[in-house]
Amino acid sequence: MGKDTETQITVDEVIRKIQSSHSKTEPKKKAVLSQRAINRFNKVWKAEFISRRGRYKKEFIDTRKENEYKNCLFTIFTKHWDELDGFQISMGNVGKIIGKSAMTVDRMILFFIETGIIYRCHNYMVGKQTYFYHKNGPLFDHMFKAVCSDYYDWILSNKSNVNSKVYNTSNVNTNRNPKVQTTQGKRGRKPITYTPDRKLLARIEKEFLPIVDSLNRKQHEKLQIHFDLRFNERGNFTGRSNSFFCFTLNERNKENYDTTMMPRSMFLKKMGLTNYKQVHDIKAEVPRTTILCNTGKWKSENYDFYMNVVKESHPLEVTRDKIKELYMRFNFDVGTDKELFSHYVRGRKLKFQHDDRITFKEAGKLYNLKFDGGEEYTFDEWVVLKEIINDIQGKSWGNLIFWWTSLIQIKTIHETLKDTGIRIYNVYDGFYAPPGITKQYLVKTVKQSADYVYAKYIKNMPNPY
Repeated sequence: MGKDTETQITVDEVIRKIQSSHSKTEPKKKAVLSQRAINRFNKVWKAEFISRRGRYKKEFIDTRKENEYKNCLFTIFTKHWDELDGFQISMGNVGKIIGKSAMTVDRMILFFIETGIIYRCHNYMVGKQTYFYHKNGPLFDHMFKAVCSDYYDWILSNKSNVNSKVYNTSNVNTNRNPKVQTTQGKRGRKPITYTPDRKLLARIEKEFLPIVDSLNRKQHEKLQIHFDLRFNERGNFTGRSNSFFCFTLNERNKENYDTTMMPRSMFLKKMGLTNYKQVHDIKAEVPRTTILCNTGKWKSENYDFYMNVVKESHPLEVTRDKIKELYMRFNFDVGTDKELFSHYVRGRKLKFQHDDRITFKEAGKLYNLKFDGGEEYTFDEWVVLKEIINDIQGKSWGNLIFWWTSLIQIKTIHETLKDTGIRIYNVYDGFYAPPGITKQYLVKTVKQSADYVYAKYIKNMPNPY
């Protein structure tokens, strides 16, 4: 689902990034908040922590609650670095560090967005919870100025404590011990992991890195491809190739319109690529690539996987967009059918919560109302749709599918450059090119790249589950 679900960095990397952004030879001017902005922030921030007690409901500031919110903010700062293309927040992991539930962290993040201290900069595809964020640096400085007059200088002089504790002059506490997690997950079930052939993946990475380096040569940093092999703590592959271009705003996507993002047309103009347009978009790229992995066949351009599922699901009433949303849950979540359905229901409630700015409890009532209106599914119907999807595409490859899609995208760009001398760019499965590069040419080149990746790599790797 987009970019890596969580970006974790080491202390040394934190320091290196801070030092590079605060060069001694060329000091960088810090953004200064206006008094009006500070007053607005303080007003919104303090209102959250006003409580009432006693016979006459006397107002007081709930400092304990405020400190918990600061704990969350500080954890986000130390665990997620604000790169140009934004970062994702793992509510569960942040919750473990500060000793709160993921649901509580979710509420905190909604409040942080309201204050403006962090803001959403991207929302990947149809997944309503897959947000990317930036943090407001000046507001972070304002929030933590009690730690030291210069927050970044404090970090530099206390680098050994970046992820452990802060000065006693601050109310922030990041040294809380998370609850001990056993190898058995909730309900006594081990999380599902897969065991891909790491030696093969490492060899693929070694072969593709020179290709990526050649494509990035003489390119603006915002057009360069980021590509590397990463695994999470469970040993599962995570991440996919991307560039800053991937996180610009597609003006045509009215549903996820976000004014904090740079419009794609403006970005192309800024990069001097005003004659570049989206020429080709790989239809249903993930299920198409999954079918390739399971059968060795790349489906023709006119094949629509999601509409195929819709036709097979009759007499259930489903739409193409609904199948796209369910597909992500079926292929990239783990657990039994009932657990996955529970995750789906909770995700729908969170969507209502985000969209309507209501509490999770109110979202549950709204979910029930919409369920009565026929917009949701029972557990039995949900299982039927899952089985139809698996019957058509074959076994899921989990997150590893994004590794194969990345290789196909990179191979397509490289082959086009070799054939035509023209450097094209991609936003994941969408390819942007100037006049002269036709859709028919890219359809053919994508298929050739997919056939190449399958024959040389995928064919030699069994399904990892």
